[in-house]
Amino acid sequence: MNMKYNTNMNIRTKFDVEITHRTSTGFIGRLPSVEHLKNNGEWVDVGSRWLINQSDIIDIMDNGFKPTEL
Repeated sequence: MNMKYNTNMNIRTKFDVEITHRTSTGFIGRLPSVEHLKNNGEWVDVGSRWLINQSDIIDIMDNGFKPTEL
């Protein structure tokens, strides 16, 4: 499994960026699933991350938004 890590090495993913919701003004770059490193050294899946007009995996992990439930 080829994992990609964020700048601080505490978030990782095995997925590539999905480009979704493309319009004439931009797109949403989305990672379907990321994992966070817990204090005990265990990795836990925390869901997806997304960012507007960004396709860089590391930037999405560092600055991306988490999904919310309304």
